[in-house]
Amino acid sequence: MRGSWTNTNAIYAAIKAGSPEGKQTHSNLDAGPSCRSRSRADFSGDFVVEALGQRWFGELCQDQYLAPGYFASEAQNAQRWTYYRCSTAGQNVIQLGGANQLVGMLPPTNFGSTNDVQTSLNSMVPSSSAVYFTTDLTSAYGSNIQRGASLSR
Repeated sequence: MRGSWTNTNAIYAAIKAGSPEGKQTHSNLDAGPSCRSRSRADFSGDFVVEALGQRWFGELCQDQYLAPGYFASEAQNAQRWTYYRCSTAGQNVIQLGGANQLVGMLPPTNFGSTNDVQTSLNSMVPSSSAVYFTTDLTSAYGSNIQRGASLSR
């Protein structure tokens, strides 16, 4: 979600939820983006917010790839989840009772917009423009947790 494609002071927000499994042990326990910049839209779970030319919310990115057991497994008890930057604690997401999210999660998502478009690099979208994203994180926590973001002009 972004307020403009050309104004570096405009708001930019990204949120996504997905399973950490099947990503060749490159994911984090962060449903609810993995480390990406605004030029790469592949977020795995937490959220990023940029406005006024600054990043206000984000995440730490990947940890030390050479750490023992870092790529050994994606199982719930894998050593990689003990590393802060891979664990739920090291992400910009909700943590319940100090526990990591569940590896086998598959959070359903819902998103949409008013489908307004910026017609040229110098134009603005209508003031009624809006976009939203929500996810049900119950499978990530074993408890009823919902998370979402919306942006309106």
